[in-house]
Amino acid sequence: MLLSTIAIYFISEIVIATEQKSYKGIEELEKEKNDLFKQINEAIGDSVKSLQKANDSDSLIGLKYMKDLKEHMIRVNVTATNINHTVKDKRFADDLENRRKLKKIFNPSKFYTNRTPHKDIIDFEAVLKPKKVSVTERRETLENRRKMQKQLEQWILEREKEKDRLKQYKLKKKHKMLMSGVYEKCPEFGYKGNKNKEIVYSVKRLNCKKKISDTDFEEGPNNCTNNNDKNNKKDDKPRRTEPSRNTKYPCCRKCCKKSYLGCL
Repeated sequence: MLLSTIAIYFISEIVIATEQKSYKGIEELEKEKNDLFKQINEAIGDSVKSLQKANDSDSLIGLKYMKDLKEHMIRVNVTATNINHTVKDKRFADDLENRRKLKKIFNPSKFYTNRTPHKDIIDFEAVLKPKKVSVTERRETLENRRKMQKQLEQWILEREKEKDRLKQYKLKKKHKMLMSGVYEKCPEFGYKGNKNKEIVYSVKRLNCKKKISDTDFEEGPNNCTNNNDKNNKKDDKPRRTEPSRNTKYPCCRKCCKKSYLGCL
């Protein structure tokens, strides 16, 4: 195991050293290439200047040729630099492509990111865009509108009649109530108060646990009722909640604090 690890270590160092040497050689070649391109450009510039001084037909043809040659050299230089960059970055590009492929396969958010955008439920342009309507369709729409308008007018009249009928019914009911004398008008609640009936105090029969014998038949019931009255006394503590207004007592006892028919 140790020998194999040592061998791998030495091999990796040798590979790294060779790569460094190759990169250094490439950089030197690039410098030489750039120097050559500079010399060629300078020579072309000198030849262009000399041809411009001479106004012959041959010199004009030579100027065009030199300009074309200069453009061609610039293109060659640009393509060469791009090729060198691609060669340098090729080992990194392969890793990046592989990573992207794996990310696409094993990415959990793929379902959310790569979804197609939802189309609008309503196409507003198609809805709001004016459409061509034929004469028959226009007549049908106008007739339907007129029919609907007539139905609405009839419904409004029926509702008004029902309201008038209910008002008359309420007035008759109030008149009957006033004439009967059973109801009274309260300034706070109106005719919503309760009836003026006599209060009937119903005596509840309390179940006494004490057994009444034949001897104390007369005293037994009295003792039973007295004990119940003592136990059923109200506490002197104040109420937690205020009494509601809609009680079974007449409303005038609270609002007027007068006699029974003091609100009239």
